[in-house]
Amino acid sequence: MVLELGACAVLAACSTPTSVSLFAGPLSGGFSTAQLTLPAGLRDDTVSTAPTLRSVPCGGGAPACPSVDGADQLVLECVAGVCDPAPKTLVAPLGDVIDLDESAGDLSSLLSSIDRIEVTQIDATIRTNTLTVDAEPIDVFWGPEGASSIDEMRHLATLPAIPAGANTIGDVVLDAGGVDGLSDHLVGTSRRARFFARTRIDLAPGGRYPEGAIELEVVVSIRATGTIAG
Repeated sequence: MVLELGACAVLAACSTPTSVSLFAGPLSGGFSTAQLTLPAGLRDDTVSTAPTLRSVPCGGGAPACPSVDGADQLVLECVAGVCDPAPKTLVAPLGDVIDLDESAGDLSSLLSSIDRIEVTQIDATIRTNTLTVDAEPIDVFWGPEGASSIDEMRHLATLPAIPAGANTIGDVVLDAGGVDGLSDHLVGTSRRARFFARTRIDLAPGGRYPEGAIELEVVVSIRATGTIAG
């Protein structure tokens, strides 16, 4: 994680409102189809072009869908006579904890008072994408440095869905409520925070068998507003 002072800090009198631009990132993270924990026997290699997800008959006298063990196992539901995997949510951390004071040389030494620290933009880049299935929109969450799960975090932004194998990504949409909450945290509680990403994979019987992984890099643009120190 790298934070850089932008060139937009305005040299002015102490009473003059000004701002400092910071860039947190790149924060790396990603998802792998290994997280799907598919039950054994669902891979079908009989199709010459690529492995597919086996269509296992169920209902109407056919055996029930394979049972699963453990909360993280992919659940199979009997839909239209075949065992259909329920959508699976995947979660991954984005980089390490960010520390604005440590990386910027202590914001209080730059601004005598800090009124707001806000995320102004998030840019995402796909480093690699070998997924054979589509990833639904990716949600970015923020939380205090001690947070270890999405349940302890607040939604910050949404990245658009990423097709299988795609290496470009569209615009990121910020969540105004999440931006305000993060600002309050950075100004009033701690200059330290961490980020997580969440997406969902929905598999279809007869479709491509899920393989591969996707790796992302996220850069968070931050603006601190206050008055010049000194």
